[in-house]
Amino acid sequence: MTEPGTVVFLSYASQDAEAARRICEALRAGGIEVWFDQSELHGGDGSRLSRLRE
Repeated sequence: MTEPGTVVFLSYASQDAEAARRICEALRAGGIEVWFDQSELHGGDGSRLSRLRE
C-alpha cells in the first residue's frame, strides 16, 4: 500500500524509453502517481516539479 500523495518522477535516457514506459504503467497500476515526461510534463511545469523537492 502506498502513502496518499505518493508521487514518482520517472527520468530515463532516450534509449530506455520503452522500459521506462513499462515501469510507468506498472507503477500506475499499483496506484502510484507517476510524472512521466512523455505524457505528463509540459513547458512551464517547473512549479509542479518543485513539489517533489518538498
